[in-house]
Amino acid sequence: MKHIRIKSRPNKWHENDCPFCHKSCPAYDKHSSRPTTWRGLDWGGILVEVEYQTHRIICLEHGVYVAEVPWAYPGSRFTKDFDLTVAWFASYLPRSTTSYFMRVDWETVGRCVNRALHDLEPERSRRLDGLVNISIDKISYKKGHK
Repeated sequence: MKHIRIKSRPNKWHENDCPFCHKSCPAYDKHSSRPTTWRGLDWGGILVEVEYQTHRIICLEHGVYVAEVPWAYPGSRFTKDFDLTVAWFASYLPRSTTSYFMRVDWETVGRCVNRALHDLEPERSRRLDGLVNISIDKISYKKGHK
């Protein structure tokens, strides 16, 4: 299978950002010996990978972590666009169909959806705010659903 590997790096002023609080932090160690790759969306049937030599930072709040990269969620090996596309497919198609179209394992679909959920619905706890009444129709009430 053909693939394209894109060598990338974050902007200089965001190179040492914490992946959780997004604050600039001091570097903990130098770049890793091998570059990290993230899978992107396919481009005309060609596999796309983004490559960058990551390094760790030390955040006063969170501790030692790999520095944030703007194209991926923390801990993910897929780009944000890939995760969001998988989440969009999963909202309309079964998990097995989504995994077939995106060429990933069906368990990976669930992890992509969990990562993208914060961007899609940032305040899930407020989903039912303003709800006044929930109605039950007569047929359900007669069947014992109260």
